[in-house]
Order: sequence, then structure tokens, then C-alpha cells
Amino acid sequence: VRTPVAHTFTIHNTGALTLNVGTITVSGTNSGDFVVTTPPSTTVAAGATTTFILTFTPSAGGTRTASISIANDDSDENPYNFDVQGSAPFPPPSYCYYLEDFDASNGGWTIITSTNDTWTWTSTFPISVTDEMAEGGFWRSNNYNNYADNTNIVIESPALDFTGLQNLLLSLDVNYDTENGVDGMRVLYSVGGGAFTILGTSADGTNWYDDNTSALGTDGWNNDSHPNSPAFSGRYSHFKNAEIQLDSGTFDNQSNVKFRIEFSSNGSGTDDGVAFDNFRIQADPTSALSDAFIAPANITSNLRLWLKSDAGIAMTDGAALTTWEDQAYATALDKEDATASSALAPTYRDNSTRNINYNPVADFNNSNTEYMNGKGGFYSQDYFVVTKSDDIVDTQTGTFSPGRQFPMGGRSDMANYHEDPTGLAFGSSTARYVNEVIAHNMGAYSQSGSPGVDSYGRAYTSATDTFNHVLIINVKANSGATAKEIYKNGKRIDNATGTTGTSGTGTPLNYYEFNNLHYLVGAGRSGLTGRTTSQLNGMLSEVISYDAPNSALNQQKIQSYLGIKYGVTLQDPASSLTNYRVNDVDYIDSSGNVIWDTSANSAYNYDVAGIGRDDASQLLQKQSKSQNLETDGTGPTSGFLTMGLTQIYNTNNENIVTNGTTFNDQQFLVWGNNNASLDGSATTISVDMSTDLGDPTLTTWVDFTAIPRIWKVIEINGDVPSVEVSIPTSIVRTAAPPDGRYLMFISATGVFDPTADYRVMTETGGMLFTDYDFDGTEYITFGWAPEQVFDRSVYFDPTHSDYIDVEDNLDLDPTGFTISAWIKRDVNSTNKSIISKRDTGFSEGYDFKISTTGRFEVRWRDLSGSLQFLVSSVAIPVNEWHHLAVTYNGSVGTLYIDGIADTSATRTAPVATTQSFFIGAAGKNSPTAFFHGNIDEVRVWDSALTADQLRFIMNQEIEENSTFVAGKYFQDRTISVTKNDVASIPWTDLEGYYPMSTYTYTNTKDESGNGRQGALKNLKTVDRQSAPLPYETTQAGDWDDPTTWLNGDVQAIPGTTSLVDNTKSVDWNIVRTAHDITINNDSDLPAGNNSNRSVLALFVDSNELTVDGDNTTGTGFGLSVTHYLNLDGNIDLNGESQLIQTTGSDLEVTSSGLLEKDQQGTADLYTYNYLSSPVGISNITSNNNSYTLPDVMRNGTLP
Repeated sequence: VRTPVAHTFTIHNTGALTLNVGTITVSGTNSGDFVVTTPPSTTVAAGATTTFILTFTPSAGGTRTASISIANDDSDENPYNFDVQGSAPFPPPSYCYYLEDFDASNGGWTIITSTNDTWTWTSTFPISVTDEMAEGGFWRSNNYNNYADNTNIVIESPALDFTGLQNLLLSLDVNYDTENGVDGMRVLYSVGGGAFTILGTSADGTNWYDDNTSALGTDGWNNDSHPNSPAFSGRYSHFKNAEIQLDSGTFDNQSNVKFRIEFSSNGSGTDDGVAFDNFRIQADPTSALSDAFIAPANITSNLRLWLKSDAGIAMTDGAALTTWEDQAYATALDKEDATASSALAPTYRDNSTRNINYNPVADFNNSNTEYMNGKGGFYSQDYFVVTKSDDIVDTQTGTFSPGRQFPMGGRSDMANYHEDPTGLAFGSSTARYVNEVIAHNMGAYSQSGSPGVDSYGRAYTSATDTFNHVLIINVKANSGATAKEIYKNGKRIDNATGTTGTSGTGTPLNYYEFNNLHYLVGAGRSGLTGRTTSQLNGMLSEVISYDAPNSALNQQKIQSYLGIKYGVTLQDPASSLTNYRVNDVDYIDSSGNVIWDTSANSAYNYDVAGIGRDDASQLLQKQSKSQNLETDGTGPTSGFLTMGLTQIYNTNNENIVTNGTTFNDQQFLVWGNNNASLDGSATTISVDMSTDLGDPTLTTWVDFTAIPRIWKVIEINGDVPSVEVSIPTSIVRTAAPPDGRYLMFISATGVFDPTADYRVMTETGGMLFTDYDFDGTEYITFGWAPEQVFDRSVYFDPTHSDYIDVEDNLDLDPTGFTISAWIKRDVNSTNKSIISKRDTGFSEGYDFKISTTGRFEVRWRDLSGSLQFLVSSVAIPVNEWHHLAVTYNGSVGTLYIDGIADTSATRTAPVATTQSFFIGAAGKNSPTAFFHGNIDEVRVWDSALTADQLRFIMNQEIEENSTFVAGKYFQDRTISVTKNDVASIPWTDLEGYYPMSTYTYTNTKDESGNGRQGALKNLKTVDRQSAPLPYETTQAGDWDDPTTWLNGDVQAIPGTTSLVDNTKSVDWNIVRTAHDITINNDSDLPAGNNSNRSVLALFVDSNELTVDGDNTTGTGFGLSVTHYLNLDGNIDLNGESQLIQTTGSDLEVTSSGLLEKDQQGTADLYTYNYLSSPVGISNITSNNNSYTLPDVMRNGTLP
């Protein structure tokens, strides 16, 4: 086909006049195959001649016809017409219509005749046959090794439909050892239900019959299919391949064709028997097929085979991979699936331990015989294989000897299968090279004499190089189609052509291509048919084959697709780099757009990996890490950083199926690193988080120690959603556990200073995790921030746009929630957010704020988008600490100020939002409403706390106590309070807790244990803690004098009248005194209190608390303690003053102080002064002790 043949035609003028010759036209069925290449003369004298040349260039095989018409002025022969025909051999068919390898089943073949024997489908020869083997299943005569006289056995194929097919080529593997010239095997055919007729003669095809066999009466295979023994001992294949072109007129476009295989013997003698395997029919369509619908990088032209482990597989993890569907097809004819019986199939893996960059694999174990068959589509012009051997790839790959493994093999030789190393091989695959590491082989070769026509090989040879990483191998023809080129991860590596002999110095083998091979996945043919195993021991994920070499640009597109997908660092074809971890070529998408610019990222070209989507390549890689997996004695040193869209799942498939978040088309996030040693000098960054307050006496130093290695992360084609980032704990070698936090540090410039951002990492099972939304180009590193504890609140300055970012956390529970915080608002704090989780325009989320009139306001959007709100009845004073809270029980919301219920109303529930939880501002994407003032003790609960519960923990921090909530002030003093109002609250109800006291670098700790740390943004104003947690005295003085109290200038007096209701007092403060304090004024109390001041807990640590009064005037004040009293100092009740402990209130047994009470009533010798109400002798072991009057009655002096 396409070889021109020229014929000369003569025009003879037999007349008496001059003949004028006009145009010669060609018409008819195949007119395009015939062209007049040399025209005749236009005039021919009488009796003279002229010639013209007609050139036949067949465009297809078979008989080609046309009609020739010569215009002239002959009166009776104008035009002069005649027909021409040419015959052309058919080119090899481009497609495989039918392959039955008989591995998984008997193929639906039916036994027709069984005289004195029968056919048997099997995978073995009888045990008595010690030197034969086959490739998986096959058919043979049952009495093999001793067939009977006068045997006739016939087996029939299923009906085959050749509609729309032409250029049919039939081949099969045959094995026979019969009485020479007598007993034999042949193929018969039937078309359209007609009689069965012998197919071909010994003069047809290749290896088609030997000669006449008398038992058949026709030609057939007889004698011995493999008469020569190989150079090695043991079993080997005696099969050889036979093929024949099927007659076009008989078989083309027929809908019902059957074949039979018949074996017959006579009575003159016997031998071993016959067998056949791999019955294959190749064909071309009568109408050209379209290109494949999909292709890597959308390069559909000439694509013939595409096996990819993330498509075309119906198996689940751990199952035998029996069918792997080809993705490169337009019709069933060009769908070249790989199949295997369950006994021979590799294992399909799609799990967290056996994968290539989280992608599924075909997992081959060469302790067993495992491989897959493909009916065709394997071309040597340009193919790619992605694989990872479990063994080191070198000159002796694996544990067998010779050590060799074939990720991809082909059936090329017609005979001597055990010498056929066709395909891609690692290690010692063939003697045509010396020290080959990676080789592309074609057919068996001659070790002596001239090179064979159809043997070739090209390899990378090295006595020292080894590879132990994921390999993208690309084999392709050079531009002149004179040699093969081999690329490993983009870099061209081939350096040797196979030669005759075994020294590598013989005659170079002839360049040769193979086409549409019957292929093997995971094995080489020679190892399946007698030679040492050639099976892959490891994982294989993708095979791509083209029937023409791609351009350099398209090659780069395909390699970029594979590099991103499989976490492989690519190198330039002409790279001089010797370290496989270094990149020096651009990664590009299917449109040619650069997604990793190797020049722009020259300092960060190690371990390049990425995630992204390219629809034209069918690429959706949602999690990735470099597969450059190296370790030292401490742990991983490369290939350990994983990023996953939204979160990291066990596999990429799980991320795709489970996670609804995805990329836009041709959107990528790609990264590489600077390869700085993990054991290099650490970088320590320190910052004073209080420096902007301008108070030299206040410092809050925090620091971060980073590893030297830095990653550059590039976002391509728009905003990639948030990703989860993970590394092993062991790579942070600067850490000093246990107290502190692992952090990921983020910089826009690559310089990590106090202005850089960071994320706290959570530790699980030796791995660290965090979430981050990269924007544009950013740099990251990792390290350790020791946990620093201070007594602090946070001052928010709107001029600096200060806020704390807790990201997308802390949605409100619609069935019940509580939010609370201590605040001290400054001027210019109206219409500002204290706590929020909403967008800037407040179309969703919630807001806990100060209103435009200075009141406490809580607002949220419900499911319908309606605004629900509660506003306090009073304004919150400036420059004074107050406790604000809101509770919601699923229907009713209530505001509390200092524990006093204020506004309450029925409201519909809030709904979740993806906005960020902010402290001190609002609006995720464009923060606004910056608070002015101090905030402390922020708490978010998934339940509606009662008023008593709010009050119990208002003046103290909280902590977990055996899975329940406890007041930290009590817990720190090992106090078990009888009236513990929060003891029944599960700690799990606490969703977020920010006491502003614990910092890891510029991050405030979430003490709920849920890990929702708050990042301090633009904020270096960490302030002293000045909220009453609890109230403490700082000097001797009156109870109602602010100077008596620590931070009294910014606190309300303990037990004073409520802001909300002037008829109620705040009766649940916790108070600690250590000075001489006097209660002598009730002007700050409601009249209804009758001069009685109440507290929840009172600690008189030392000195004396005097409750003033006068017996002579009958005056005094009351002091009530509702929950707990510790008396290590003294309480002196003067006059009519009283100390009241309400029911259930505890007096600390170990109290070492005294209670003094003035004697009251009438002095006489006979009446006991009952008004004195003594309580017993003071000691530190028990309460309510018995006493005598002399023990407790005093004369005004202290005991």
C-alpha cells in the first residue's frame, strides 16, 4: 500500500490520417489510485505511435479498479475506453476485532466432534509432560502426550460479525507434535451458515500449515511446532504464531462467520498432540473511525490505547483486577481493554497505603504469576507508562536472577516466545545490551550473524545508577523515525542501541517499529514462556500509546498531566541535572498555559507537586504530595508534604466522591521547595504582642522556631478553595514538646517575620494538619511555637484594623446556644462587633455587638434570611467592664448583662454559614465593624445556659473536670462547692473558649479543646487582664471605694446595683480580700436589699473584713454568701451587722480565721444573751463544734 507502480501504455495510429489525442480521464471505483504521470503526444502521424505512463498508487489493499477514457478525433472510437485494475497487499490492520486468550474462560467455543479423544480447556499440560508450558488458559487435545489412533476432534468458535470490517487478518498460537505428514491440525470456516471449508494452504500466510497431512486430506500443521530446544533447561512454550489474511471477497462485511479447529490422526502411529491459544482477528473498518473522544491533554489524534487506574475499573479495593477498560476509543472496535482471569489478575488497590499519589493502582506481586492481556493498541511509535517498582530499578531489578521486570510487554515474535523481550523493561531484560537499567525492546534477536529485520532495542545503561521512585517512562520515535528515545520523568536518558552478540559492541540492530500489538500489562512474554520471571513487582497506574510520535509540545503537555497527577518532578528533555528531585522544565496544562514556571521558581524547584483540574485531560487531582519519598534515620526528608482540597482523604477518589468542593477547569495549586536541610539551623522569630500599647512595663513575648525548608505555593487561574495541609511531626526537628503548638507559617514574600501569617496545626497519629486558603503566590514553612501563658485580655484598636480570626468555625446550634464575653468598650465603639460570624453586608450569619446607641445587641439571619435581633434596654457604659451574654433555647432568646436578664423575645433559629468567626470585627472577605476596647473570656456553647449557670462562672475562668464544666478559680484551689451550678454541663457543650491567656506565637488558644485557635490579625495590643476574674483587693479601704479593688477604676463595685434593673443587685460576684476592708455604705444598693450585700463566694485570705454597725444606735449592714466562704482572716460584725450563709453555702472546714460579733441585748446575771448566736470553736478540721460559754463569750478581746 502506498508504493507506486508505473505502467506504460502505447497508442498506435493504424489509419492513414493524423490522429489528434485529447485529454485522458480516469474514473471508476478507485480512480484516485491511478494517475497519468506522463501524458501522450497530442498528435500521432499515420502509422506512428505515442505512449503515456499510468502510475498505480494503491490507497488500500486488495483489487483496485478504474476506467480510462482517451478523447481523440477517430470517427468511430472517440472516446477510446478501457478498464484497468491493480492488486495491492493489505497493510497490517490497525485494530483488533477479536481476541480470545482463554485465560478467564473457554471463550464460548463449543466441542463439535470427539472421536477417540476430545478437546479440553485447561491451563496446564499433563504432569507427564515435563518440558511444556503455556500462557494461562488454552485448548488442547485431552490425551496429550499420547493421542489415540483414528482421532478426530473438532471445536467451533462463537459466531463472529464482520459487518463494517475489511482487511481481516487471523492469527493464533499453535502447538503440535504429531506424526509427520500424517496426523495434523487445520482451521475451517463457515460464512453465513454455509458449509465449513478449509482456511488457506501451506503456501499462505506466515507459519500457516506445514504441508499435507494424510489424516486430514489437506494441508495442516504437523510434525513439531518447536523442534529446537532452548539454551536453558526446564519448561518452555512450544507454541508458535500462525497468521493468514482472510480473503476480502469471502469475509469482508459478513455478519455470521464461524471457525473450527480440527485435529485428525489415522491408525499408523501417534505422538503428543495439539493445542491452540490466543485466537485473534485484526481488521480495519470500512469507514474510517473518529479519533478517541477523550485523551490526555486532549491530544486525541493517533491515540490508540489509554489505560488509567482512575477510570474504566469496576472493582473495589483489594479485588482481582480482571477488566481494565481502554479509554481511547470511538467505537467498540478500537476499545482495547486489558483483561485477566481472577487467577492471573493483579490486585486493584485504592487505599491509603498502596497508591501512587493517592491514585489507584494495579498491584503486581511477582511471587505469583500476575499479568493482564490486551487485544491490541500497543504501538512503539510513542508510549507512556507510569509505574513504581517495589524493588530498586537497576541492572538487576528485583530478587530473581537475572533481575528484570516488565511493566509493559508485547507479543511480537512468531516463534520462540521465550526469547521475546518486547516491551518496556527494567533490569537485565535481554543480552543485546550490557548493564541496561531501562530498556525498550523489540523481538528476539540474533546473537551472531547479521541483525534480524524485526529486532531492535534502545536502553539506558549504567553500572551505578539506581531508581527507587515513581517513574513516568516515555518511549518515542525520533523525528526522523530512525531511532528510539527514552524519557524518564521528562528527561531523555537513552544511551545505547542493542547490538548483536552479548558484549554490547556487536552490530547495531535494525530500527523497527511494532504496531497494534497484543500486549501484556505487568509482564514480559519471555518470562511467561520459560525464561526467568519478567513480571513487575510493584504498582502501575497508567499506560498511553500513540501510533505516531507526538510533537515536543504535546509530549510536554502529556508529561505535565502525568506529573501533576502522580506527584512526579519533571525535568527537561535535555536536562543535565543528576538529582531526580529537581525540576527544570515548565509544567503546562492542556492549552499550553504554564502552571509551574521553572525559571520564575528557580529557588524552589525541588519536589514539585500540585492539585488541580483539567477537563481536557480528564484530570481531577484533589490531593497530592511529591512522590520523591526519601528518608533518613529520623524520618522523611522529602515527599512528605500533602495538600488536599478541603481536607485530605484516604484516596483521591474518596476526595472526589465525598467532597463536593472542586476546582474550576484549568485551575491549579502547585508547589515546590528550596531543599534546605531539615537538620539545618532553625530560624527563631519573636514578637512582643503588647508593643503597640506603648507601655514599657507590659510585654507579651511570643516566638516561633521554623525549620529551614521553605515551600513556594502558586495558585493558578483564580481562587482555589481552602486546602488541608499535612506533614509528619518528625520533620519539625526544631520542636521542643510538650507545651506548645506546631504551626504552618505563611509569607507573601518568602521572608518570615512577625508580619507573616500562620496556622496552628493539630497532631493526630504522628501527622500534623492545618487548613489554609492560599491566594496568588505564597510561601510556607513549618515549626514550633512554645505555649506562653499570661494573665491578659485583648485590646482592639480600630485604627490598626485589629481582630481575631477563628475562620469558618462556631456556627450557632439552632436548638440552643449561649454566647458570652467580658467587654470594656472604649469611645467610638458604637455599631461595632464584639463577636461575629457574618459577611460584610450581613446577608448571612450572626453578630454580637454594640449598637449605634451603645446598647448590647445580638442579631442573626434565619433560614428564610430574615433578621432576628435582641437589643438591651440600657446602654453599656464606656471604660467599664461588663459581662454580656445571650442565650437561646430553640425559641426564646434572652440577653444578660452582668448576669441580670434583660430583653427576652421569641425568635426563629439561626442557620449555619461559611463565614469566619471573628472577635473584634465582622465580614470574612472584607473585615469591618472593628471593635474599640478590651474583650476577654469569650465563650460559645451549644446549649442555653440557665441564669444560675451563667452567674456561677461569670467571675472565673472555666476548665474541664471529668468531662463536665468546672469553675477554674475553685478548681485551682481544690474546692468542691456543694452548690455547683455548672457541674451538670457536659464539657462537649462548649464549642469555643478564648480566655486570651494562652498564646502560641500570635495565636490565642481555644481552651475548649476543639482546636479552633484564634489568629491575632494586625494586633500587637495584648493587654493586662483587668476584668473581675475575680474581684480582688489591692489596698485597705472601704468596700464601695473603687481604689480598694484591683482595677477598680474600670470595674463596678462587687455586689452593686444592676445596670438593667435598679431594684436588683448583682449578687454572684466572687470576691477575694487580703486587706482591712470595711463595709459601711449601702448607697450603691437597691433599697429593697435592706443594706444587705450578697456575693457568690468570699475568700478572706488575711487581715480583717469589718461589717460596720453600732449597738447604741441599733445599726449595721448585712453580708450574704450564697455558695462558699473561706475565712483565713477575720470578719468583724459590728453593731447589728449580720453574716448570712444561705442554704447550701459552704464554710471551708480548713478556714483558720475568726468571726467576731459584738454582744447585744440586756446585761444581767440570769438571762443568756441569745442574740450573740455563737457558731462554735474555730479550728481547721471541722465545723459546728460543741462549746461552753467560756469558750465563746469574750470581753471584747480576740481569743
